[in-house]
Amino acid sequence: MGFYVVSMGSNIQPAGNLACALRFLLSLAGTLHLSRVIETESVGVEEGGRFLNLAVGFQVDLDGARLKRELVGYEEAFGRDRDDPERKRRPRPLDLDILFEIDAEGTSVAAERIPGEPYARPVVLELLEYLGLSCPVPAAVLSRGVELDVGGLWVGDAPATLTLDPATGGPVRADRRKGGSIG
Repeated sequence: MGFYVVSMGSNIQPAGNLACALRFLLSLAGTLHLSRVIETESVGVEEGGRFLNLAVGFQVDLDGARLKRELVGYEEAFGRDRDDPERKRRPRPLDLDILFEIDAEGTSVAAERIPGEPYARPVVLELLEYLGLSCPVPAAVLSRGVELDVGGLWVGDAPATLTLDPATGGPVRADRRKGGSIG
């Protein structure tokens, strides 16, 4: 069982595709900790519009290799082809990347683990702060988030926690205080 931080992005029907991906991750993990959703310029992508990006933290009973296979399979269901040699320049219906795993007893994340890309770095730092984890990298100032409808709940304007309601199978917003434990 590991606690993973995943970067998510899309520039093809981004609000709908990211909402679907969040419901998928919620079905795997039961609880998701989310950064806000930010809109960014495309980096290296020749077509398509601006991207929506966020970072998600969750604990799951899968090792990293199995989780990666699950994420790639889900991307493929949305038309993403990671084997395409031109994939870095193509629009992305869905991009799900495991950034790192955090030990259950972890209280900090080393600077070298933080992505440098402008679409990932600020939301990852915001998520770590929300989780109460220290990091020697200064946080970036983020603009207002973009809201997504995830099963009738609006998320994305600020960090949030979603849990899966066992009675309905739908998401429930269960925000947590800053500085709690991961998991």
